[in-house]
Amino acid sequence: MSLEHQPAPVEAIARISRLARGDTGGSDAARKLLRWLVLDDGGYQLRRLDATNQAAMMAIIEWWAGPLWSEQPLHDVIKDLVEPVKSTG
Repeated sequence: MSLEHQPAPVEAIARISRLARGDTGGSDAARKLLRWLVLDDGGYQLRRLDATNQAAMMAIIEWWAGPLWSEQPLHDVIKDLVEPVKSTG
């Protein structure tokens, strides 16, 4: 993943914009993902990662978007991250 400025994917933005204006499950998903990306800091957090870790996170997102055998690998990571916080809080 390059750290150089990339042109905006205008066709993809237009497509998701049209989808988000609809009244379907996909429309709702598009609105929520756009909100996560822009308003809830998801995109900003991706920018904070170096190129290698951005690529790893995008691989996780691509994997998550497809059919999964199990979500357990991510649940294990989240559990490991949350448990220490609970025990010290």
